[in-house]
Amino acid sequence: MSDWRDTLALILAAFWVMVPILLAVILAVTAGYGLFLLVFRVIF
Repeated sequence: MSDWRDTLALILAAFWVMVPILLAVILAVTAGYGLFLLVFRVIF
């Protein structure tokens, strides 16, 4: 009976670990792209 609960706990743990990492990656990419555009606009 505890099988599905263990699986659910694992999925939830993986979800809580992955979401902040994904958000950080998206933020980093967006910031990097914005910075690149800013520098590109200033230089050229």
